[in-house]
Amino acid sequence: MKIEFPASVEDAIGSEGVYRAGGVDLQELLRIHPQPEMITDISRTPDLRGCHRTSDDGTRVGATTTLSEAASSLADAYPALALTINASATPQIRNTATVAGNLAQATRCWYFRNPLSTCFKSGGNSCPADSGDNLYGVIFNQGPCLYPHPSSLGMALLTYDARFEIDNCKSEPIAALWGDGQNPHSDNILRRGELITAITLPQPWQLERAGYVRSISRFAAEWPLVECCCRVIVEGGIISRASIAVGGVANTPLRLSNVESFLVGQTVDAEILEQAGLLGTAGATPSAQTRYKVMILRTAIADALSMALGLETTT
Repeated sequence: MKIEFPASVEDAIGSEGVYRAGGVDLQELLRIHPQPEMITDISRTPDLRGCHRTSDDGTRVGATTTLSEAASSLADAYPALALTINASATPQIRNTATVAGNLAQATRCWYFRNPLSTCFKSGGNSCPADSGDNLYGVIFNQGPCLYPHPSSLGMALLTYDARFEIDNCKSEPIAALWGDGQNPHSDNILRRGELITAITLPQPWQLERAGYVRSISRFAAEWPLVECCCRVIVEGGIISRASIAVGGVANTPLRLSNVESFLVGQTVDAEILEQAGLLGTAGATPSAQTRYKVMILRTAIADALSMALGLETTT
């Protein structure tokens, strides 16, 4: 296997190799699936790391900025993002894994990660989880693949209307990175040679209140069964702005626009928490094995909102 180290972003763009920065997910995948002929290591490439203020008072986050660096730099201006990152993985992984790598990581489905199994994403023509074990699968079925997208960071970026840059020029809304979830063969829209070079965040909200909750199957360092990130602005006891997204429940991270619409104009009161949770699970179509996630999602939405609003949950 050949490894190249591009001297500049321009040299990295268009590579025939597989990109590597932190390498957290890639190193695992190399043990499972056939190895590529070349790896393009961008961990040392200049101009891809760091958080910088933009001309419109937003922030540009370089693709190889580590998760811990991003959380530390953005905590004051983008608190919901920092809360989400700091609850993810372990300190060791957060100090190594990069922003772009987290967004572009592959599904954590155990059929895809099993070298003896084939599925849509590993070159097959079916989803073994459909007739097999889908205990950690979706409850909002967007496409033939039944396992959720694993990026907590992506879910949080949805609440900020973030954008991602491809090849230092093309900018798209962060939701476009994953498409509509109907393509079972890929976890994102990136083609070979296309490189995420940065994430851009708009000007922060003043006096933002943030909440983040994840439900996991053990105490720490586990992929979330369900998670929820929320941002609110409260003026005179009334919610004037709201932004909420959830993860672990669909093929892509989901923005809950119906819950946001319900919250705006509401008086800050514990009674709205349960209603928000019910709205957030409307339209769910779980399998027999994933029905438990519906109630967990309702509770996660209520708990994340209660954290942001300083309320006691009623769930």
